[in-house]
Amino acid sequence: MSDDIRDTTTGSTTPAPNDDLALARGIRDAVRAGVHMVRMTEEKGALTLTQINILNSLSAGPLSIGLLAGLAGMTQPGMTQQIDKLEGADVVRRFKDGRDARITKVELTDHGRAVRASDNAKRDSTIAARFDLLSDEDREAIARAIEPLARFGTSYVKQVREEQR
Repeated sequence: MSDDIRDTTTGSTTPAPNDDLALARGIRDAVRAGVHMVRMTEEKGALTLTQINILNSLSAGPLSIGLLAGLAGMTQPGMTQQIDKLEGADVVRRFKDGRDARITKVELTDHGRAVRASDNAKRDSTIAARFDLLSDEDREAIARAIEPLARFGTSYVKQVREEQR
């Protein structure tokens, strides 16, 4: 078996905006390729991408372990193990929810905010150094797509969270 990297996208042209299934497939393929790219920025001994994603999820404020698990696509026990490691590194702190003591919430520590900022800056620099792989047209298209894609992702997560309450 070869270690050759294969194109994981569909290889098709840009989907029509009214072709919902093709557009959904295109988003998934593009996000998957982006995740693969970001995973390649990991440094030995640094926090894993999963751990940095947890810190990034906490950047807007405390979240429950259950919600963090859902956002990361892992089980609650798996998330608890990650939080144990992050708490040991003094980047997060656990506390009981003020309204429901059965719920454990997690927040960033000051050290966690600094680690998050530093790690994200390193990853951003690593990716930015490869922008020479893009044509000017592709670079402009990506720049235009970032805001609507982020808005769509945020709206999707909010709606699913509300439906699960």
